[in-house]
Amino acid sequence: PMLLAEELEVGLDQIEVESAPVDPAYVNQLLGEQATGDSTSVREAWTGLREAGAVARTLLIQAAATTWGVPEAECQARRARVQHTDGVRSLAYAELAAAAARLPAPERITLKSPADWTLIGTRQRRLDTPDKVAGLARFGLDVRLPGMLYATIQPCPVLGGSVRNWRGDAARQTPGVVAVLPVRRGVAVVAETTWAALRGRERLELDCRPPNDIADTDRIRDRLHIGLTGRGTLAHRRGDATAALETAAQRIEALYEVPLQAHACMEPMNCTADVGPDHCAIHAPTQSQQGALETARRLTGLPAERISVQTTLLGGGFGRRREQDFVADAVELSGYLRRPVQVIWTRADDLRHDYYRPMTLHRLHGGLDDQGHPVAWLHRIVGPSVLARLNPSAIHDGIDPSLVAGAVDLPYAIPHLRVEYR
Repeated sequence: PMLLAEELEVGLDQIEVESAPVDPAYVNQLLGEQATGDSTSVREAWTGLREAGAVARTLLIQAAATTWGVPEAECQARRARVQHTDGVRSLAYAELAAAAARLPAPERITLKSPADWTLIGTRQRRLDTPDKVAGLARFGLDVRLPGMLYATIQPCPVLGGSVRNWRGDAARQTPGVVAVLPVRRGVAVVAETTWAALRGRERLELDCRPPNDIADTDRIRDRLHIGLTGRGTLAHRRGDATAALETAAQRIEALYEVPLQAHACMEPMNCTADVGPDHCAIHAPTQSQQGALETARRLTGLPAERISVQTTLLGGGFGRRREQDFVADAVELSGYLRRPVQVIWTRADDLRHDYYRPMTLHRLHGGLDDQGHPVAWLHRIVGPSVLARLNPSAIHDGIDPSLVAGAVDLPYAIPHLRVEYR
């Protein structure tokens, strides 16, 4: 909003924000899909939104100048109005919009100089705070649809496990429970309220088959330590860090281990879906609208034009909500029951079945001169690439940019720098 408002010459208080539908116009060019993640939103929108605001401002000024029969240089835009330099004439954007829309797009626009910015780079009140304070903000768990049911799924406790046998008689007898049925991720309990769904799930009996290969921290750590030796891929180089280390007056070495970590969003995963014979509506706190649509298309067999995705506010995302497991839960159950279903995860579900930040090792060598100043820096990063699974096209020359970020662009003037990734 700040990028647009700056060039459009409107106040942030004059901006209303709506979540976009699924459409190619909204594809994040840095990610290759309509999604937000990897802290790309501002970087990706930096030019496009500013240019959009500048185009609109230019056309509105042209429309005002034509209306008054004066040169455009005598017109200025400010707070959604075009004013004439005579200090008397003034027209609101709303009065000029229809005429401006009929004008051809300008061949050239001029973006404001940073010296003229009044919004970008300043501290402003958040646009969403009033609704949050008043309880009007709509998060995923706030969605309510006519005839909606609530569901929760009991998966196997170990990642990769599968349900061997289960018993749901006691769960079905729980007041408010309307269905207990197997689904892809385990066994679902569907009820008239969230309370009934959770109580029913407590009475499920599951016999799970563990995966053949259970990962554990020690085994992962051992594999990462193997990666500390041998040849790594060069991610960045400045000068000759290896030679500078050999001649340094003092050498320092340290090994850092970053553990597996859950996203732990404040709002646990959830999604509401309404699937019928010829439609599917998804209401979700998602970071990937395009991914949600593709998930629904795959599960329902419906064409894309029959599927809608409504994005709610997210109670924390951090990349976790680019995944589609919680969307698939709701689409699958609503498809079975032919009623709107809101699937909720518990906090325990969220922590136990997350897509975890990978465990990584970092070995750093530093070299100091006889004055104690750093002259050499060598950083080797060892870890699995999550990005290779999410967006393989983002991997170049075997380097995952998300795992070397902050290392390849180290903001210190160390003359000899080498960063390796394995």
